[in-house]
Amino acid sequence: MTSADPVAHGTLTPRERFHGIVPPMITPLTEDLQLDVAGLERLVSHLLDGGVHGLFLLGSCGEGPVLPPSLQRELITRTTALVAGRVPIIVGITDACVSESLAVAGHAADHGADAVVAAAPFYFPMSQHQLARWAEQLAGSLPLPLLFYNMPAMVKVSIEPETMKRLCQCPNIIGFKDSSFDLPLFEQLTAVGRGERPEWAIFVGPEEFLPAAYACGGDGAIPGGANIAPQLFAAMYDALVDRKHDLVESLHQRADLLQPLYSLGGQPGSFIVGIKTAVAQLGICTARCAGEFDPLDAAQQAEVSEILASLDLASR
Repeated sequence: MTSADPVAHGTLTPRERFHGIVPPMITPLTEDLQLDVAGLERLVSHLLDGGVHGLFLLGSCGEGPVLPPSLQRELITRTTALVAGRVPIIVGITDACVSESLAVAGHAADHGADAVVAAAPFYFPMSQHQLARWAEQLAGSLPLPLLFYNMPAMVKVSIEPETMKRLCQCPNIIGFKDSSFDLPLFEQLTAVGRGERPEWAIFVGPEEFLPAAYACGGDGAIPGGANIAPQLFAAMYDALVDRKHDLVESLHQRADLLQPLYSLGGQPGSFIVGIKTAVAQLGICTARCAGEFDPLDAAQQAEVSEILASLDLASR
């Protein structure tokens, strides 16, 4: 972050800085599980040319928790250099060990990232009191502002509205991302955030909820499908801002064509495999995954091609 950056001088609120479509960027990998540098360059260009408003590294779609620390750091270093300040970069630091989260956050800060995102430590269950205490202590030790990540499917706990109200008192927490797939809960959390910290940046994870989340006070989405069709989601966000309701509905219907992609293969984590296969068919990077996922077979890959064709996205 340069001294000319308005965030450094506090002239932009979190909502003004972090909003819109922020793809949870996949991590391009070679067949031997190294960072695909050329694929990363193509992917970043694809996303920025598609009009996204930021990038989220090392989230679920980015397979962050299963990547080795050296690869995590290389991804941060190379991506921040490629983006060169054109959009904000948010880095996932979720880890069962707080010191590891802080180490990744330090590297992100050193290379010009703008904020970090953390879900609760996985493995051991947590009470609401433990969740709040962890978030407060983490936020107080970070070199960058924190967005709380509500991801109950992965960490065994979902934040409750009263706990969110407590986190609103923590100055280094600047908002949250909710991937609970529970729209009423998102509405409750947003009401708390808007009431206590109106400047917070609030994102929804499930892309199908974007119009409803925006209507109840959300600032945007962190949609996996934006890895494939960034221009589609950016256009939907612009239409929401401009209150072009018919256009929003039309674009929302087009985005829904991606939904079958996320369950192809019928395995846990199939959304990652589907997204990576689609991006590979667009000629951007390989479909190689870091997690223990089975690749799609020929018939399933043909279904991916059909989905891309339905969206006028040409396979190469």
